[in-house]
Amino acid sequence: MKTIIIFLSFVILLCFVSCDTAEPPINDNGQDTTSHNFSFETFTFGEHSSSSLNDVALINDNNIWAVGEIYMNDSLGQPDPHPYGLVHWDGTEWEVKRITAQNPSGGYSYIIPTGIFVINPTEIWLASGGVFLFNGNNITQAFWLVNYSGYNGGIFNNGETAQKLWGKSSTDLYAVGNNGAMAYYNGIDWQKIESGTELDVYDIIGQKTSNGEYEIICVAAKQSISTDKKIIKLENNVPINLPTSGIPSSIRSIWFKPGKKYYVVGSGVFTKTDITSNQSWGSIGESITQYYTNSINGNDLNDIAICGAYGELLHFNGVNWKSFRNELQFDAGSYRGIKIKDDFIIAVGYNSPKAVITIGKRN
Repeated sequence: MKTIIIFLSFVILLCFVSCDTAEPPINDNGQDTTSHNFSFETFTFGEHSSSSLNDVALINDNNIWAVGEIYMNDSLGQPDPHPYGLVHWDGTEWEVKRITAQNPSGGYSYIIPTGIFVINPTEIWLASGGVFLFNGNNITQAFWLVNYSGYNGGIFNNGETAQKLWGKSSTDLYAVGNNGAMAYYNGIDWQKIESGTELDVYDIIGQKTSNGEYEIICVAAKQSISTDKKIIKLENNVPINLPTSGIPSSIRSIWFKPGKKYYVVGSGVFTKTDITSNQSWGSIGESITQYYTNSINGNDLNDIAICGAYGELLHFNGVNWKSFRNELQFDAGSYRGIKIKDDFIIAVGYNSPKAVITIGKRN
């Protein structure tokens, strides 16, 4: 009996030692897990009508830009019908900004951006049907792109408009959008890229490969209209359709590490290690969320964020996913865009009738 007690004591001691010295879990990519421990704060904007935010750029924790459509009251407290298109965080407070640009007829139009891409704090590109360069205070260049009546400077026709942006610099920039719209800017002029589709191109992202080149991929669909979808790779500005087998319905956003792992989200969350292979995309959505997902972004393969309908916000730490939807408690809304950088997650959208920005800080 004494021998058994001594043996059990030794086993228990080993367990305590192993627990005290256990290494952090390692994921399939050989990386440590990151922390799910975020503290969230939500800010709302809008004083009348329906306000919403579409996209966000996280320069640093003291310089954040969100874009969309916000309706405020005027100085007399009456509803102002003209929208504010930007919200800026300077590290202390939020400021809503109204921006206008001279249109082809010579007048000025209010800009309601759907996409934003920041080169540096004074080179901020906005997509709003056309493409606009913003210096933090004013629009400095306006490229309307669409062929309006009496204006022949546009390259888009048949309902094509710019909605999202990605680029390497202000002389190497892409715009994508409705009805298959794709265009490239070389710093001098915009050139149309024939996408070969009339689907709406919802997202574009480029990531640097191991040889220093960029892999550029877009996703296109017609959400709520059809189950058609495309994943399009741009090689030397030539669109190449990639396999979509295993994805039953529309898709909305993409994020990836070239040659390692690819994620697309929309009517599910899907992943693949070789995006060019005919192997079906694997579905992981049903195990992590039941809601439509609108946007995905990542620091690395062990630090990924997804947002979507009904206030869904997910984080992947390299091993498992965590949903923060219950603690964020949306009533009737959706997150439309998300960015994760270092220890910050920023999600934007609406919780009707107000526009919403949620900031998560990792503790």
